[in-house]
Amino acid sequence: MPTQAPPAPSLSTDFLNQYNEVLMIIELVADDAELMETLDEWQPRSYRQHFAKHAQLRFAEDALKAYEALAPERRLAFENLRLAMDDVVTGTIRALKQAGDVEERATIAATASSLLRRMIEAAASFIRTEGRDWRSFSYAEMQGTIDRLMARWGRG
Repeated sequence: MPTQAPPAPSLSTDFLNQYNEVLMIIELVADDAELMETLDEWQPRSYRQHFAKHAQLRFAEDALKAYEALAPERRLAFENLRLAMDDVVTGTIRALKQAGDVEERATIAATASSLLRRMIEAAASFIRTEGRDWRSFSYAEMQGTIDRLMARWGRG
C-alpha cells in the first residue's frame, strides 16, 4: 500500500485571536471605561511574531512554513491588511482615551468595530483558503479610510 504524503503545512487563524480579543474589549469599553487599562496593554504582532511567541502550539511551525511558502504578492497583501488592522486598533484606542463620555465612546467603538470586523473576516478568508482568496489590499487605501474615521472623531 503506497504511503500518503503528509498534509502540506497550512496557515492558522489562531493569529487572528489577537484581533478578536481586542475587538471584544473595544466593544465593551463603551460601558466599562476601566477596560481602557487592558486596551493600553495591547501590542500588535505580525504573523511571524505571533507564532514565534506561541511556538509551543503544535501547529506553529507548520503555520510559519505555510506563511513563508505564500507567493510574495499574497504575503504582501496580507501584511498590508494586518498593518491596517493594527492602525484601526491603535487609532481606536487613542480615540477612546480622548472620548469625553460614554456616548462618544459608544460611537467610536461601534464605528471601529464595524470596520475591524470586516477586516478580520477578510484576513480569516485569506487564511482559510491558504491565500487563494486574496485581494491586493492597498495599505494607502485602507489608511485613507482609517484617516477619515479618525478625522470624524476629531482625532487625526
